[in-house]
Amino acid sequence: MTKGNGKEKQIKEFMEAPDEVYDFVRATKNAPLIEMSEQFKKRSIRDRMRYWHKLASALNDSCQKIQAERDELNGLCAQKERQITQLEEERQRERTMIQQSLARIDKEKQDLTNENQGLYAEIKQLTKQLKELRDDGGNS
Repeated sequence: MTKGNGKEKQIKEFMEAPDEVYDFVRATKNAPLIEMSEQFKKRSIRDRMRYWHKLASALNDSCQKIQAERDELNGLCAQKERQITQLEEERQRERTMIQQSLARIDKEKQDLTNENQGLYAEIKQLTKQLKELRDDGGNS
């Protein structure tokens, strides 16, 4: 296989690659090149590929751990949102119950006030009648 054919094969593989590869290439196109030491450059291709493979594996492992932590945090956030919703619903139920209790207390208070006013009017009427009876009894 000639170098030209290998290059063509790489181009064909790249053209058939999924969109994520294109996104990666676009994102890394302007990225600065990693400067390798002369010692690294003197290594065999196999050693360099092994190094890059280990580096890529380490980065993938780190990315997976970060994603797992992110997923865990998202789960915690969702749990907290559910708790907040439940607390808000409970607060609303308590508020409704308090309002109902206050309305019942206000009605009872109004009923007692009306009853007291009726009794006060009755006492006033009876006091007036008693006074009239005394006045009539004293005049006779």
